[in-house]
Amino acid sequence: MELTEIAIETYHRALDKLVPILQKRSKRSYIGVAVALVVLERIYSFFRVPKSIRHIPAVPYFAMAKSFLTSEAPSSRHQRIVLPVIEKGNGIYVNKLPLEWTVNVATPTSAKHVLLKSEIYPKSESFLKLLGPQSPAVLFLGGKNVGFVNGDAWRKQRKIMNPAFHRSMPIQTMASVMPDFFSAIDKYGDEGIPISTIMRDFTLDVLGHTAFGFDFKALKGDPDNWTRTYHIINNALFNPTANMLTSLNPI
Repeated sequence: MELTEIAIETYHRALDKLVPILQKRSKRSYIGVAVALVVLERIYSFFRVPKSIRHIPAVPYFAMAKSFLTSEAPSSRHQRIVLPVIEKGNGIYVNKLPLEWTVNVATPTSAKHVLLKSEIYPKSESFLKLLGPQSPAVLFLGGKNVGFVNGDAWRKQRKIMNPAFHRSMPIQTMASVMPDFFSAIDKYGDEGIPISTIMRDFTLDVLGHTAFGFDFKALKGDPDNWTRTYHIINNALFNPTANMLTSLNPI
């Protein structure tokens, strides 16, 4: 039995136990039951998929939470928990994490339809409001970011960005980084190659050269600690604890 079902069953059992207390008809019993019902309703609503999207396959909340807490690899998590739900829903599924129940699309056709039809699927600002204006992520991205705004504001920002999407691929830049890429692979010899780490460093080096004219030297072992600095800042900006507890954050 899924933990969600256990939580729902516990909710109903608690209600059954509250009925006899309510039948005593004392003022104290009414107040106690009212408080208990409010608490139970909050717990029930937190774990229960909203009625309006209950027909869409949902990713088990507790399974996902446990996966995050045990630091399971994202690829393993996706293969074990998310992919079966995606296949069941033909590319559409519901997920509670990170903060609220959200409908996700997992096919290119569906994603293109949603992203290009902002008048039908306007972006929600509830996530930014939930984090608050002083959270590191909001301070860095900005409250009126192209990823969150709609209508004229989105069109104006998109117009400025369009040329970047029509530039030719940085083939020469990528080619210049390839020797470092192969050197990083050869360094491990017959040992297992951490390909995800190497590809991450390759991407960072190419992005640094192309977008900023800067060499992070990630594939060269990060001799100047710029790659380490980048990851420290990136992790701090999108740290869940720092963003949820902004009142305790020195930023």
